[in-house]
Order: sequence, then C-alpha cells, then structure tokens
Amino acid sequence: MPPTLSIIIPTLNAATDLGRALDSLSGGGIDFEVIVADGGSTDGTQRIARAFDAKVIAAPRGRGSQLAAGAAAATAPWLLFLHADSALQRGWQIILRGFTGNRDNHFRAGYFQLILDDPSPQARR
Repeated sequence: MPPTLSIIIPTLNAATDLGRALDSLSGGGIDFEVIVADGGSTDGTQRIARAFDAKVIAAPRGRGSQLAAGAAAATAPWLLFLHADSALQRGWQIILRGFTGNRDNHFRAGYFQLILDDPSPQARR
C-alpha cells in the first residue's frame, strides 16, 4: 500500500542542514516516504539522506527541475515540498492529518508558516 504522503527535498551540497530537516519528520504516526532529489552533491548529502532511509534520486540541477523529478518519483497522493535547511515543528503531523482528512481539501494546496531561527536582516533576504 502506498504511503499517505511523499516528502520531497531538493538538495545540492546540503550535508550541513539535511540531517536536521530529516530528523524533524520523525514521529506522528503518518505513513510517508522521503524523496531527496539531488542535483549532484559532493559533500555527503546523499549518504546522510540514505542514513534516514530516504529514497535518493539524481535530478538535473535547479530547484524546479529537482522538485519536478521528486514529484514524478512520488507514490503518495499528497506531496509536501521541504527545503533541506528547513525543519517542521512538532505537531506538523496533526495539522497534516486534519488537512488531508477533510474531503473539501482534496483539490487544494496547503502551506506551513515559515519562522526564521535567525532574526538578522541577512537571513530575511
């Protein structure tokens, strides 16, 4: 049976941040797959992704191309696109279950609010 959710993460030399993003996905009782669409990393990004049981696919470099390749490899009816330097907050699974469980949302898209860890003006660019 396919998972409920495919989480797609485009990467390019994201070894520094990827572990935190993948770690934020744990728990919650949602059946999901993680697809890392890698644009040719040389820093161990792929190794880190596989250590978290993510499916790693090679994709042409470029965020749009990588997201499209990840979506094409997905097996779930719902897609969540996540950047390698982002982490989901605790309880994200509850919000997701509520959204996907509402039949009125079956042809809609959703989003999460972005909260920066760094308040500096440089981080907001």
